[in-house]
Amino acid sequence: MIGFAVYSKSNSSTQEESNPAFSAYISAYTSGIISSESSIRILLTNEHEAPIEIGKPIEKTLFDFSPSIKGTAVWLDSRTIEFRPEKPLPNGTEYKAEFYLSEILEVPDEFETFDFSFQTMQQSYEVYIDGMTTTDKKTLRTQRLDGTLSTADVADLPSVEKIVTVTQNGKTLPITWVHEGNRTTHRFAVEGIQRTEKAGKVEVNWDSSSINVDLKGTKTIEIPALGDFKVMDVKVIQSPEQYAVLQFSDPILENQALEGLVTLTGGSALKYIIEDNEIRVYPQTRQAGPRTITAEVGVKNILGMPLKQRYLMEVMFEEIKPEIQLIGKGVILPNSNGLIFPFRAVSLRAVDVKILKIYEKNIPQFLQVNNLEGQRELRRVGKVVLKKTIQLTQKSAMDLGKWNTYSFDLAQLIKAEPGAIYKVIISFKRIFYLCLYRRRWTRRRQCRHARSW
Repeated sequence: MIGFAVYSKSNSSTQEESNPAFSAYISAYTSGIISSESSIRILLTNEHEAPIEIGKPIEKTLFDFSPSIKGTAVWLDSRTIEFRPEKPLPNGTEYKAEFYLSEILEVPDEFETFDFSFQTMQQSYEVYIDGMTTTDKKTLRTQRLDGTLSTADVADLPSVEKIVTVTQNGKTLPITWVHEGNRTTHRFAVEGIQRTEKAGKVEVNWDSSSINVDLKGTKTIEIPALGDFKVMDVKVIQSPEQYAVLQFSDPILENQALEGLVTLTGGSALKYIIEDNEIRVYPQTRQAGPRTITAEVGVKNILGMPLKQRYLMEVMFEEIKPEIQLIGKGVILPNSNGLIFPFRAVSLRAVDVKILKIYEKNIPQFLQVNNLEGQRELRRVGKVVLKKTIQLTQKSAMDLGKWNTYSFDLAQLIKAEPGAIYKVIISFKRIFYLCLYRRRWTRRRQCRHARSW
């Protein structure tokens, strides 16, 4: 059987190293930074031979934490023990942990207690104002404000809803919330914002004491007077598609021809999409650097009223920095179609692939100092069996300046030997950057990502 275990190489780590000799008994454990609602797990190297009751509380005391954590330990399967805290852990807290291995296995004295550590994520958040939309398209007198609150870690939903308040002329407006399944993205909408013959304003305030974060702020949003049709804001969206958004005070007249009325310097042909108060401008070729976007007085609102004056603004288009991301969450078993290695890349013309083989007879030696994802002392237990540069420019129509998904078949590169472990390392060099980065970046940067199977 062949499987993949994912890791990404990091430049630094605050995680303490555990005694590698414990790998004879424990192959994986909770470490690093975890969510406040995470459980704590220990994965044994071998299946537990004594009878167990899966999912039922274990009577023996197997864990000790500092600071203390109240909870229950259960068997998930014959190799996995999970400690379930009674309530969410405080954010931004470091924990020292002890697992009493001798309570479930007969081990030498030096392996009776396994020490490890972890810490909970520091909670924080950001508030984004997504835009203003006119809800009454006949009189243009009522508007809706949309926004997003993004938390670093999961949070109590009623507490999240206390963070944001919105007022107009001293009156607090009701907010409707939609919480996404990940419980870190929280979208809000404020209906009933009034627009009158005089310009006004709406204030968005945030105070996160309800989630124990010391962060406050406010943003004032202009509400233009009725009949004052103008551009309110311009922003550039870089990915997954690159485009500019012009936000207007009024809904835009649909089906009007915008060629020549909304322009972008740089010479690229443009595509336009009108949606409520917005015009989205899509260059056909990816842009980089400063550009001037112009809206001429010929642009009309939904009532046929043109802009009062020409609008110009310089915006910045950026290339996404070269990067590689692996696809998948852990173990992938091959099928009859081969050993497909998928990954995503951006701003790269090619990648280097290196495959290192760990011989079956050396696997115990490898696991003495590593878990399956480990990369320590590889030269002692294996050798490089393939080095190859793979071009990413096979499809001429592909926009390399945005994230694209690629794959290659390992079965066409090597003949896999049953029982061996193969570590696949995918990396890139400076010469593989798109032209912009070959000009701009002066230092060599190599990013390594790998899987082993």
